Amino acid sequence: MTGSTAPLDDKLFMKWLESQPSSTQQKQLHDFLQNASQPRHASGNACIKLCYFIEQCRGSSSPTLRNSAFSEQTCLNLFNFYLEWNEKNQNRSMRQVLELLSSLVGRNPDEATSQTLKKTILQRVISIIGRQASQALVKPAFKSLECFMSKKTISPGELLGAYNDNLLQASVKTSESSSTSCCGSWDPFIAEVFEWLAPADVSPAAGKFLVTLFKLLKVSSGEQIGLETRSALWQHWIRKGLAKNPQILENVKNYLFPALFKTDRPGSLEFLRDLNQTKAISDLQSQDIDSHALLQLASIEVGKKTGLVEEADPIQISKQPSKRSTGHVVLQEDIICSLLSNCSDTVRTMALSVLVSSSSSVRPFSPTALNGLRCQMALLFADPDAKFRNEVLSSTKHLIERLRGAVALLTRETDQLLYKSNHESLPQSEIQDSSRSLLAATQTLLHEHERFIEWYVEFLLGELISTASYQRHITSLKAILLLLQSRVIGDSSKSSSTQVTANSTIWPSAILLFNPRAMRLLLDLLMDPFEDVRSSATEIITQTVPAHFADDRLNQSSLGSSEEAHSMATGRVGDEPQISREEKLSAEGAVHSSGSLSLLKDFIQRARQAALQTGRADYADGVARSYQILYSLQGSPDARIKVLGDLVTEMESMVDIARADLTKAVQAAPIHGHFSALNMVWQLAVPSISRIPESQDAQYWKQLSDLQNRIVIAGSRIWDAVKDILCNDSPEGHLPEDIEDIDSLDTKDVLSYSFRAIHESSNLLRTISLHLKFHWPEALGPELYEVFDRIGNLTFSQLSTLRHRGAFSTVSLTYFSCCQLTQQKLFLSNAEGQNLLQVWWEGALQCISSQGSTTRRSAGIPALVTGIMAAEAASPSFEDIIKHIKNVAGRPVHVTATNAAFLEQLPEVHALNTLKEIFKSSHIRRKADSHVTDCFQIAANCLGSKVWPIRNAGLLLLQSLINYVLGTTESKATTEEGWDGGAVKISYDKYPNLVNLLLMLLDASTSTNGQSKAVMEAVEKIFPALDIVRRAGPPLDVRDSIFSKVSEHLASKVWHVRELAARTVCVLTSREDCESVVKVLLQMTDGSANQRHGALMAIKLIYQRQVSLGNASCIETLPSYLDELLRSNVATNDVPVVVATKIDIGNVFLELALSSGFDQDESKAKALFGRISNLDHGQELDHFSEYVKMTSQLRPNLAIEAIIRRLVLVSVTQKSITALKSTYHYTLSLGINAALAAVEVTPPGPTWLRQENLEQLFKLYIESADSANSSQLWTASLSNMFEILEKIPDFSSLVISHGFQLMDNSSQAEGSNPEMQNAIIKISGFRVLAIHASSEEKTSRVVTYELTKWGSMLKASTTDDIDFDTRNAAAVALNSVFNKVDLEHLYDDECLLPAFMSIYAGLQDDDDEVRQISAETVSNLTGNLSASAAATEELVVWLGNKYHDKTKFAWNVIFKLTAGNADFVFDELGIELTEPTDAKAQFSETLQEDTLLFAIEKQNLWIDDVREVKRWASAFQRLPRECMAGLSDLEEKNPMKELVQYTSNGLEALLHQLENEDGVLGWVSRPAVFTMCTRLLICANCVVSYATKFFLQAGATTFDLGNDPLNPEIERVLSLLELVIRKGIEQKLHQQLLQEVIGPDALAVTKLDILMPWISAISEEYRPAQLRRL
Repeated sequence: MTGSTAPLDDKLFMKWLESQPSSTQQKQLHDFLQNASQPRHASGNACIKLCYFIEQCRGSSSPTLRNSAFSEQTCLNLFNFYLEWNEKNQNRSMRQVLELLSSLVGRNPDEATSQTLKKTILQRVISIIGRQASQALVKPAFKSLECFMSKKTISPGELLGAYNDNLLQASVKTSESSSTSCCGSWDPFIAEVFEWLAPADVSPAAGKFLVTLFKLLKVSSGEQIGLETRSALWQHWIRKGLAKNPQILENVKNYLFPALFKTDRPGSLEFLRDLNQTKAISDLQSQDIDSHALLQLASIEVGKKTGLVEEADPIQISKQPSKRSTGHVVLQEDIICSLLSNCSDTVRTMALSVLVSSSSSVRPFSPTALNGLRCQMALLFADPDAKFRNEVLSSTKHLIERLRGAVALLTRETDQLLYKSNHESLPQSEIQDSSRSLLAATQTLLHEHERFIEWYVEFLLGELISTASYQRHITSLKAILLLLQSRVIGDSSKSSSTQVTANSTIWPSAILLFNPRAMRLLLDLLMDPFEDVRSSATEIITQTVPAHFADDRLNQSSLGSSEEAHSMATGRVGDEPQISREEKLSAEGAVHSSGSLSLLKDFIQRARQAALQTGRADYADGVARSYQILYSLQGSPDARIKVLGDLVTEMESMVDIARADLTKAVQAAPIHGHFSALNMVWQLAVPSISRIPESQDAQYWKQLSDLQNRIVIAGSRIWDAVKDILCNDSPEGHLPEDIEDIDSLDTKDVLSYSFRAIHESSNLLRTISLHLKFHWPEALGPELYEVFDRIGNLTFSQLSTLRHRGAFSTVSLTYFSCCQLTQQKLFLSNAEGQNLLQVWWEGALQCISSQGSTTRRSAGIPALVTGIMAAEAASPSFEDIIKHIKNVAGRPVHVTATNAAFLEQLPEVHALNTLKEIFKSSHIRRKADSHVTDCFQIAANCLGSKVWPIRNAGLLLLQSLINYVLGTTESKATTEEGWDGGAVKISYDKYPNLVNLLLMLLDASTSTNGQSKAVMEAVEKIFPALDIVRRAGPPLDVRDSIFSKVSEHLASKVWHVRELAARTVCVLTSREDCESVVKVLLQMTDGSANQRHGALMAIKLIYQRQVSLGNASCIETLPSYLDELLRSNVATNDVPVVVATKIDIGNVFLELALSSGFDQDESKAKALFGRISNLDHGQELDHFSEYVKMTSQLRPNLAIEAIIRRLVLVSVTQKSITALKSTYHYTLSLGINAALAAVEVTPPGPTWLRQENLEQLFKLYIESADSANSSQLWTASLSNMFEILEKIPDFSSLVISHGFQLMDNSSQAEGSNPEMQNAIIKISGFRVLAIHASSEEKTSRVVTYELTKWGSMLKASTTDDIDFDTRNAAAVALNSVFNKVDLEHLYDDECLLPAFMSIYAGLQDDDDEVRQISAETVSNLTGNLSASAAATEELVVWLGNKYHDKTKFAWNVIFKLTAGNADFVFDELGIELTEPTDAKAQFSETLQEDTLLFAIEKQNLWIDDVREVKRWASAFQRLPRECMAGLSDLEEKNPMKELVQYTSNGLEALLHQLENEDGVLGWVSRPAVFTMCTRLLICANCVVSYATKFFLQAGATTFDLGNDPLNPEIERVLSLLELVIRKGIEQKLHQQLLQEVIGPDALAVTKLDILMPWISAISEEYRPAQLRRL
């Protein structure tokens, strides 16, 4: 670059350059810019060199260099360089370029040049922001503008002036264009910027620019306006922006509020107060959440973090004055706590963030906040939305950090106050008045924080039970990991080894987590079906020590002694030296015998047995993770090598079985678990050996190398055993002949075994290959290369022959790793001249040329090529490979009589699929960016091929290219909607040949009468081109040409082409061009039928889109030349589809006007509706009748339905119920389709209809559907009737009663389909309301009978085995009743109990939509807008308050306790229908183990039966004795007797099962068994608590049951419960179950420690862990 005489030193180089001719000087600047304008991998630090060079030039003594640096051309080149390359190579120093450019413009010695540059830059930036350029340039445009304004290079006035000039040039009316500080003049520009706060990639840059602009406007406007107006500027714009687009609130909160609240504190405080004055925060408890409420919460959230909003001080710390500013808003914490259960996800997350956030990380929580968190934490952890849970975890992290700081602060304050109280020389009375009161308050608050932490740990463990949902599992595990990271867990292996930063807050206390109960829960989760649950549990368990796995801990206290807690915790904060994990394990290994890991070894043994019985992948993964833990806990290298060696030996024996008898291997010896275990252990093996001192590690490296060789050989051998299955062209149905044909074995089992064997073995080989480059001694280099060579060749062989998609996807990852490892120094030095990549490349070429082509994916061939390309080797190079692939893909293939048989072996198909894979691969697609245009051309050429496989592969390549240039992140709705008319989504300048390609593809014609095959080939060309233009927008310079070509396809003979062309014309039509485009399209209506249809369809879509985009004025400004078009114009000589489309254009205007509430009294609108509505309906009906007769041969229904829609819309527009009736009656004579069209187009319950009109419309629907006797018409009519009935306030009308009678008769007739039945269920609520309204006595027997019958019907419709549509209809029916009419006078009547239990069933539904509807129903009962989980608790409490003295409710409670989700049901006459639950049969059923390969998932994954039992047990505690045991001893059956008998039988069955040891991963670990055991123990608690409450006298230790008929049964329950507890402890029953009966919460209710004094001695083991001072 610098010539042969140019010095290399930068300073000498500039001096040398100053002495060179001006041409040489100019060339250097060009060369520097050219070098910087290269992809990242090629440019290096050229960008920094460019900036340095220009900096040197502008200070040079050479006028030429100095003028070049400040020249307009140089500055514009830099600006364009920044815009183009900022997003391509974000790691380069692009900010440096921008700051240099700002300096060159602002400090330019030539003022004229400076002004010209500003004007040019502003014009370019404003055009980009105004969507007149590619969207990819918007982000750098905002960044550049923000930089220029923050550096004062460009002023706000200059920006506003340039924007207004741009508006004037576009002939758009604007407000005053001066640069005054009037906020109105800024409104259009800032509104346009606010629109860019929606895209995720642009919003940070747009937000930062707005903050900079607001700051400058505040300063520049200070002399003209006051402080209040200045502060109101940004508030005004934010409110307007959010009102227009509420979805941007999240980005406003993240990118605007934090900076504005810090820089404009007075204005922000005023903003917060104004929000609260508009609507008080307390209103959010009972009102629907709107955009104002969300803005209010978002502002409070950010204000809390910035110190504008603060809680009331719980105590005054050491009487120190507050450091905060005088101005702040006091937070109403009780209101915020209530919002934690709100029905809106957004409100809940914001409320949580508000509660836990603070400007100070050591500020204590108030008791109100802690209690609110304690009450709603379960709701927050169980939410099904992953995004919501991530936000909860983010707030949880802040919660833990603040708890740590608060506890540390309060502990320090307590110690100081204690010291002062003991050493203060003040009088005793004065000490008592000051220090002691503060000490008591501080100690109380500290105690609140400590109890909350203890409760939180206990809560997290409770969320880990096997019956909890995935959401609760994963959220709790991640929260435990956060606790471990905070170092509050005192018995973690990392608690003493983690380094403490100098400025971090340290916990003054510690809590012990890894007690036997926690270990059991965590180990059981290793077998969870979800991988991330297993992974998180493993991560937690790896922080344990061997002592935690000792079986003798089961008989020890779960807390340990205080000395143990102190010693385990002080290792990290005291003066004792910190030790590493390895040293700790080695020390413990010397103390503990091999039995110290007995718990883990027992788990592995049982887990292996379960994995062998089922062959399930999740079980195998659990076994693998347990081996990983076992390996990590070994105290010596010899022990670790032994674990690894045993695994390898077992794996080899299973490979031998597979090679000898695959049938036996599939049935009894699944091998994937061993490969998976070795994979996880190997990830630890190499690093663990590398930490051994070099003087002792030789033997271990040798042993590891031998094991490595054996593993690789086993991987090759298992491939030989299963390759015949996976390499078959149809592996899903292939069963080799040598496999025995037995009933218990099918192709699914064999294929699953084979795939998992290769999947896991390939993962293991990949792990081995990746670890070859680390740590190994150099002496083993040749052996390592031999291993690598064997792995690489094996994966190449697998990938070149596999046909199972999942298998070659896994193997391709291993192959990619091997390709990249070939460039490692270790393997290059041992290759001995062999180039593996070259060998594989030649092998890939052989596969391309010889293998039969599969027309869709070419199996593993694309991965063979892309793996070599990803290695970025010099030979074969990326460019050489892609050049060769393009040459093969672009070769023409001709069909002749002689080569037709060879078309199944097409290398071109493999090449095309390889190109497709290149642009899908995240590893290499960016490097292929320069080849996009060539590949587009290749794909386009393939679309014209006569060979179907070529055309198909070319189409797939084209789709991959489209996804590459457009991206795949946009939603389906956005894709369907198409280009928004703003910035194009493709940088056409970047792909110059793409424009010509689009024009070429659009030249294909489908409007000729050629052969159908030729037409379809043309369609394959046109569709991709139309799709690109429709989604991305056209290039500006050829926009008219593309529009013209697209318009030509409106005449296509292919319907789908016409439709897509019409949609493309629609998105190409801007608001300004709407009228002119419609004129052009109207001229096409004189052409062929196809052209008329396409043009009319485009006109219809254009007006639909314009109104949807807010351009409702297009209705007012309809030109007169549409008069004829808007008439129905029934012509018998036109094809029906054209007639239908023509009529539908007028229908569109009528529908839009009706749906948008368009003001029909406006003069222009009135003329429009007059032209459409004032038609001669009689004449039109005559034409219509004739038309029906004459057009029966060609799509008559399209035209018929269009005219019917017109007649109905005209009737509705004219507000004529009479005309609507006549239309309906007429349609019935034309058939069901015509009647359906009329029903579907009629607006349900137009707003202009009064009560009597709504009733008449209701009657019209009923009579029409009844006379047609069609289930389809009934379904559509019922849907509209539901909307009508929602608007009717009074249901006492005879019209409504008669209508429901007709509906009842039709619902019982034959021919009703499920859709109709669901519609009847949905509307059934209004039927009972009509009966209730028409009854003179609102509590009559008829009313209660119908309500009971209705509720029972809905209860049967909400069970888990019913389909979603039916369950949803039932939920809607319930909501419509309790949201419509006040039935409070019946709320305590048992007739509504079935309906209320149906609501409860809806709250427990598996579908979120049903739960939301049911929660809304509950809100009408309780008055709280709560989420479904909170609404469930509220409903149970509400029912308990209403029905606490009702026996039927007591029976329902009993059956919820005993029969799970079943209810005790009565028929309409009050006779019980449900049989009592047999506890022994129920227990026996749950013990049945499922050993199927693919487990059957339960239908309802939302419901947790354990949580259900506990919820209804709480309801049981509130029931009176009379309700439970009956009013008389003579009653044969009562709820309490049923509960006692069930509990007694169940405990007897449990006691019998306890003859078998439980232990880790025992029989209780199965969710069904755990649920059953919990149910029995909680039922026992209920029985004992009942007896304790009514029969245990104060000071007594036995029940005084007297003559109570339940006396012997209760005594038997108590006796059995004692035996269960004793036997459970002996047989290692799950500690979580034992805690249910002897934990402190249970004992507080049952008083078992009084009835069985021996329990007091062991109950301490089951108390929650306590936070202990260090």
